[in-house]
Amino acid sequence: MANIKKNLMKTSKNSYIKGSRIPIEYLIDYISEGYSLTEFLSAYPWVKKESAKKALEDLKKTYSSRYAF
Repeated sequence: MANIKKNLMKTSKNSYIKGSRIPIEYLIDYISEGYSLTEFLSAYPWVKKESAKKALEDLKKTYSSRYAF
């Protein structure tokens, strides 16, 4: 999960999109509320599109391999 960075300095154990201080949960919330990746990037213009896409791909790989039927 190269594009999801763990914040080791905090006890909250949040994961952040690489190159930003935006928690991956924000991106997941946007997507789950029906917003597009483009809308997320408009709200957080300092997040690179490739970093956000890679973070989503990494999550998909992690969870699909754990919970495959």
